Formats: sequence, structure tokens, C-alpha cells
Amino acid sequence: DALGQHNFYVKSELRAKARAEADEQIEAIRVEAEEQIGKLHAEARTVWEEVREGKAEFDRTMGELQERKERLRAEVARKEAELGALQEEKRKARDVHQSPEEHE
Repeated sequence: DALGQHNFYVKSELRAKARAEADEQIEAIRVEAEEQIGKLHAEARTVWEEVREGKAEFDRTMGELQERKERLRAEVARKEAELGALQEEKRKARDVHQSPEEHE
């Protein structure tokens, strides 16, 4: 009976020691996981900030390009109007300088 109690005590001690070791390992894993999660969150915030800044720069660049495109279109329209006016003047000048025989 004393041997049975001793064995029970030893088994209980071994189980308690194993539980304590398992709890320590679990805690160490939890702490490491929390540290890794913290690092990943910091990296994610950094990447998000870079993406946000990149998007803002992209939007600025696209806005500038759109403005430039509109200015160039307006300039092309002005040049086309000038060309049309010059062609009209040239046609009128040619008509005025033609001799009466050419008109008949």
C-alpha cells in the first residue's frame, strides 16, 4: 500500500512537472508569437504607408499629365485654327491675284 501511494505520488509529481514544462513552452511560444505579430504589424504599417504615399504620388502625376494633355489639346486646336485661317487667307489671296481670264 505504501508502495502504491509512493508510485501515485511520483506519477503525480511527474504529471505536474510535465504540465509545468508544457505551460512554460506554451508561454514561450505565445510570447514569441506576439513578438512576431508585433513585427509583422509594424512591417504592414510601413508597407501601407509606402503604398499610400505611392498612390498619392501616382495621383499627382496623373493629374499633372491630364493637365498637360488638356493644354496640348488646346494648343493643337489653336494651331489648327491658325492653320485654317492662314489657308483661308492664302486661298483668298490666290483668288484676288488671279487674272480675269482665269475666272472665266
